Amino acid sequence: MAASGSGDIGDASRRPGRPGLSIAALLQRLGWKFCGAEGATAGRLALQFALTYSAFATVWIFGGDYLLHRLVADVRLAADLQTAKGTAFVLATSYLIFVLVRSRMAAVFGASVTLRESVERLGFITENAKVGYSHWDAATKHIEWTAVGKRLAGIPPDERMTFARFLDAVHPDDRKQVNSAVRACLNATTRPSYHIEFRVIWPDGTQRWIEALGSATFDGNEPIRIAGISFDITERRQADDALRQSEARQRSLLEATSAMTWSCPPDGSHITPNAAWMEFTGQSASDMLGRGWSTAVHPEDGEDLAEAWDDCLARGVPHAATARCRRHDGEWRWMSVSAVPVRSASGEIVEWFGMHIDITERKELERRLKDALEAANAANDAKSQFVANMSHELRTPMGGVIGMLEVLLRTPLSDEQRDHVSTALKSARDLTHVLNDVLDVSAVEAGKVSIENRPFDMREMLSEKLTLFGARCAEKGITLTANVEGDVPQWIAGDVRRLCQVMHNLIGNAVKYTDGGKIDVIGRFDRERGRAHIEVRDTGIGIPEAMQANLFQRFYQADPTPSRPYGGSGLGLAICRQLVELMGGEIGASSSPGVGSTFWFEFPTLECDAPGDDQDSEAADTQTRSLRVLVAEDNLTAQRIIQTLLHSLGHDATIVNDGAPAVAAAASGAFDVILLDVMMPGMDGATATREIRALGGRAGGVPIIALTADVLFGKDQRYLSAGMTDYVSKPIDVALLAAALHRASAHTNFARTRA
Repeated sequence: MAASGSGDIGDASRRPGRPGLSIAALLQRLGWKFCGAEGATAGRLALQFALTYSAFATVWIFGGDYLLHRLVADVRLAADLQTAKGTAFVLATSYLIFVLVRSRMAAVFGASVTLRESVERLGFITENAKVGYSHWDAATKHIEWTAVGKRLAGIPPDERMTFARFLDAVHPDDRKQVNSAVRACLNATTRPSYHIEFRVIWPDGTQRWIEALGSATFDGNEPIRIAGISFDITERRQADDALRQSEARQRSLLEATSAMTWSCPPDGSHITPNAAWMEFTGQSASDMLGRGWSTAVHPEDGEDLAEAWDDCLARGVPHAATARCRRHDGEWRWMSVSAVPVRSASGEIVEWFGMHIDITERKELERRLKDALEAANAANDAKSQFVANMSHELRTPMGGVIGMLEVLLRTPLSDEQRDHVSTALKSARDLTHVLNDVLDVSAVEAGKVSIENRPFDMREMLSEKLTLFGARCAEKGITLTANVEGDVPQWIAGDVRRLCQVMHNLIGNAVKYTDGGKIDVIGRFDRERGRAHIEVRDTGIGIPEAMQANLFQRFYQADPTPSRPYGGSGLGLAICRQLVELMGGEIGASSSPGVGSTFWFEFPTLECDAPGDDQDSEAADTQTRSLRVLVAEDNLTAQRIIQTLLHSLGHDATIVNDGAPAVAAAASGAFDVILLDVMMPGMDGATATREIRALGGRAGGVPIIALTADVLFGKDQRYLSAGMTDYVSKPIDVALLAAALHRASAHTNFARTRA
């Protein structure tokens, strides 16, 4: 590795005026030095062997010649022996050289194999461990990098490596740091190693983090080599960055929520708070020893908080509570207190981490919302009472108008007079219908509409509606038909009164907006889904597509102009939607201008058994035996109307003007049915009913039918719980009154049979 992008690392080791090397030092550097201690020992042995062999050769050559001259007189024999001696010496010397050379070559070959195996093992380790290795040789100024090292730096494996090329791969912001670290390790005085982390940029622009370690080897003050290794630590740096970001987010979150954190040992023996808690309460760390934290908790909350905390410690589950804590200035603040156990890898709790969050503003908001809810409920109750009062005040006089007109129609009249009375009666009923729509909307908003679930016959219900609208359709030349598909059971469960109200609105609208043509009412039953489906199809004027989305909104009318040819309050369809939704169903429509409209609704229902003998039915035969009826009504006009209607139905009526006289009259047990006005100035209907029920026997068991102008009556449990058995709404409809009396008669007969 080089010390800079332009220089050579060897330049840093040159010193001016350096003395020359001695011959001994040169020999030592060239040979013995690199052998080390083992090399010196081998040299001494070789010298000893050479000296010994030289002495042996000298003795053998010169000593042998002397002995031959002394011992062998024959010159020819002496020459032959001298030749044999020389030949033996040469052979022995050759054999000795052969043995030594073979031994040396075997050692060298073995060392070479060992070295190759070591290099292979080191290469395998570095390759699989993804460790790069670099080496700079001071003598040759050559830099070597392993393939892993080049790969980590993003340098092709076949490219020649220089330090300048390496620096080109380093991120520009980190080059100075890398260059300085490598240059510093060449300092012969301090001789530091380097350990740095830096970024490299691959050719595709990817940035990777590298960790590098290395050091230099010196001969005296002269560097010999620099060796280093490198690792890819990108994932670790990313994990560290993610951890730091997470910690920063947590700190920001705690600061944003004004949270005060703390920790404690597994047994919860003492709390270690953070600075925010001590600043908030004014307590010191020593004040928190043991259960010192409890002194900052409101006396009314301290015991419950301590019990909850002990329970969480015992069970090892998270702790959550709210309590008031005293601030350093003495103000009590609401705190959300929470703590979670911190577990080791084995699942053992090693500590608890908790926090306090100031929720005083939230508590104040909750208090205000609670007060607002109570005020809204009070207003709703007042509204309900207002609706009840207005219902009574408006429907009672309307009942008088309609009732007297109906009574008048039952007297001898000329054709012209009968036409005038019929017109007035129709107008009064139309006005009542508008009034009922307004009151029904108020009742639904007040939550005072109940949904019953009783057996009824869909075919009979639709047949009644056809009968009701038959005359009006005949006047306009409209063909009105009903078709109930064969798979519809005879008896299904639902609120037949509310269904009749929806059907009345839908068929009434179809008649209103159809001039000639036909109206078809279709009923279906889906057994799989458990839903009944009813459609009303007409060939009327139709509705523009832009207006269809608002059809079921209150007070919406397709033609809102004062000169529109069709009247209405704009509430009928809104009431239908609310009632169907209360039943758990849905309603919709489709229409084309000039072609006609289809309104449909469906509601959940199931096939059921026929109603019992004691259950009421709107379809009951209204032909009832003559009954003795006690009527309690404070309005004189209403008294006259009811009495006239009862007489026209063949019943005998006795009239009283308050609840107390009604109780006294009922005590005689002479009446079959009691008609009891709900709102009377003395004793109201509910009180009178309870007192009549208290009579016991036949007198106490007489059916009591409420007479009410209160649109919310059907939802008011006070009257039903008092013992009333039925009710008839004002203005009184003769057919509904007759049906109620029939139900009462059936109840009376059933009671007598049981008795």
